[in-house]
Amino acid sequence: MQGWQTSYLGLLDMPGGLSEFELQAFFSFSRSELELITRRRSDSLKLS
Repeated sequence: MQGWQTSYLGLLDMPGGLSEFELQAFFSFSRSELELITRRRSDSLKLS
């Protein structure tokens, strides 16, 4: 894999036929991921 040279889903446009599974798997955080993000996110890193 070539990292920055490799395209990823949604880079240029969103595919029209994403399943519910794909949306959850690729565009959602799990509960544990959300908790970790919340703990580590400081006020200086939040969008206003």
